[in-house]
Amino acid sequence: MHGLLFDLDGTLAQVEMQRFIPAYLDDLALQFGAQVERTRFSRVARQAVLALLARGDANMTNRERYVALIEAQLEIPVALFEERLADWLVEGLPRLAHHVTPVSGARALLDYCFSLKVPVILATNPVFPRAMIDARLRWAGLDDYPFDLITSYENSRYCKPQSGYFKDLLASFGGEPHAWLMVGNDTEHDLAAAKLGMPTFLADTFMIDRLEGNFSSDYRGSLDDLLAMMRDGHLFQ
Repeated sequence: MHGLLFDLDGTLAQVEMQRFIPAYLDDLALQFGAQVERTRFSRVARQAVLALLARGDANMTNRERYVALIEAQLEIPVALFEERLADWLVEGLPRLAHHVTPVSGARALLDYCFSLKVPVILATNPVFPRAMIDARLRWAGLDDYPFDLITSYENSRYCKPQSGYFKDLLASFGGEPHAWLMVGNDTEHDLAAAKLGMPTFLADTFMIDRLEGNFSSDYRGSLDDLLAMMRDGHLFQ
């Protein structure tokens, strides 16, 4: 095994993103009450997230694309947006803590994976600032793990399920796709790693089953099941 990719939300942490994202955007919108109506801000900001998920850009980070979309649609200057976002990350982000809870078996699994001395990457969909990812790790009780990389909108050019997302990670860490394992709960976003020939484990405790996800997993079960498979040698070592 050359390395491991772990999704975060719904895999290592219990997060209902269909509630988390609207709560985040609605709360952030309060920072811009003088510039734009709250529901319009939330709608446009959500559309910007969906634009990141739809396609990547090899010449821009997701952060650069996101703030450019906000500026173009809402006429909020990039500098002002980032200033207000920074304020919200300090003042508003803690209000979202109740949306995130630990997942049984996550720490035992990560303890074992880090003992293998291979790259362990937190392959969360990079549509958020790094500070929001660090917060979710903290709320899930996982912020003490030294992930070799945490994908965020500052350091990524693509999102899952785009092939470019996985290609960029392989280019950075090396190894053939078949020597990596992608672990996630989303039948489209995470299992899309299979397009590159990467084995996948579907963490089905909080599974998101998308009809457009035309991929099947190589392995499936809970995080406890995955740990047992790895210890018993049922996965490649």
